[in-house]
Amino acid sequence: AFEDLYYIAQDSLLRLAILIIGILIVLYKREPSLALWVGLGCLLFAGANLLVAKWKLKYDEQKSALDSEVSGALSDIVTNSVTVKLFTGQTHEEKLFRDVTERRQKISTFSGNIGSFSGAIQGILTLVIEIGAMYTATRYYQAGQLTIGDIVLVQTYLLSLFEQLWNIEWIIRRVYEARAEGKEMIDILNQSHEIQDKKQAKPLRIKRGQ
Repeated sequence: AFEDLYYIAQDSLLRLAILIIGILIVLYKREPSLALWVGLGCLLFAGANLLVAKWKLKYDEQKSALDSEVSGALSDIVTNSVTVKLFTGQTHEEKLFRDVTERRQKISTFSGNIGSFSGAIQGILTLVIEIGAMYTATRYYQAGQLTIGDIVLVQTYLLSLFEQLWNIEWIIRRVYEARAEGKEMIDILNQSHEIQDKKQAKPLRIKRGQ
């Protein structure tokens, strides 16, 4: 989880930030209103994905918790296979495992549906930014303030920008998923031992070992 966070910050976020800043600087030098429109579009794009990711976070945390529960249930069945067979507990163990896997499948499906909803929002925002930027560039071309080459430049920049902006949903999702996985791991480490010493327990003294 923490390795994923380091990779995302060092590679994906840094590359995206450099690309956006570079494009905005060039557009601002050609026409400030174009840079403003594209910059606002990027902020809206990132903000929408952040809101969806926060909504999705609680379900990712539940999925991570259920992953541990599924692994624990399967390990319990495997390590106690002989006991399960001898004491006719197979039906009971199958029901327990089926229940936990079904709960995990429902959470996973719902979380995936949220991801699909996020993709639809990205598509709509991409279309809005594209239409707005090209409309603005065309108006300035008609006014003689931009050339055909500028319009081609704007379109090229938009294609490069959208290619990276589509990754922002993955970046934000991976950050929150890594956070959920890390939280699950830390919660497990912070749990107290199930078997506790009595308050008046005496320290063990081993006189000799063999």
